[in-house]
Amino acid sequence: MWTVHQRAQFVYWYAELKSVVAVQRKWQSLHPGEKPPTDKALNRWMNQFKETGTVEKQKSTGRPRTSEEDVERIRQSCIRSPKKSIARRSVTLGIPKTTIQNVLHKCLRLHAYNIQLKQEIKPDDRPKHVEFATFMLNAIDEDGTFLSRICFSDETTFYMNGCVNRHNCRIWGTQQPNEIDEYVRGSPIVNVWCGFLYDRVIGPFFFSESTITGVVYLDLLDQYVFPQIEIFEQETVSRVIFM
Repeated sequence: MWTVHQRAQFVYWYAELKSVVAVQRKWQSLHPGEKPPTDKALNRWMNQFKETGTVEKQKSTGRPRTSEEDVERIRQSCIRSPKKSIARRSVTLGIPKTTIQNVLHKCLRLHAYNIQLKQEIKPDDRPKHVEFATFMLNAIDEDGTFLSRICFSDETTFYMNGCVNRHNCRIWGTQQPNEIDEYVRGSPIVNVWCGFLYDRVIGPFFFSESTITGVVYLDLLDQYVFPQIEIFEQETVSRVIFM
């Protein structure tokens, strides 16, 4: 680490000798066995002295502030396309993603709202919920293997037209937008079934049919699910409960 006095001495020698190599040789002659500063360091100190009149370390100015023009561009972009992701917005505006992220949160005070689906709760649903919870608690108390015998299963439909993925979709705004997303009917779809036991996954199973009827579902159970369930029951000597 070179001191301010040493850097000033090097600059003085350079102004006198007009050569980086000559400066390095002079240092070696005065300080045998010690390495002189590199060419890069000497040139940097000379340029700093020419620009600032000193060789002292300058205080860092920090990260440059985002211009008001860029802040306004990001604001207008959010007004025009509130659903656009930060990555796509960065490409469109030519502004780094980290800058956009900081402007959205710190300057514009916007929040990313996730699209949610809520199921309507009817008056007779609450007693059913209590009844089911009571049944589950009693079953767990009476049978220590009850939870390990449950197979949770479900099926879902994936749309091929780019239908919104609610998990990854965010809408930037200052308040809850109460957004409703419309989708195109008749898009090609893929139906998938999957089951979960406490220690294994059954599936996923991809239906070749576009519509899942009772016959199609029964074929799934007979030809795919039950054979795997039978293996599980033989290993655990217990009956599986579907939910």
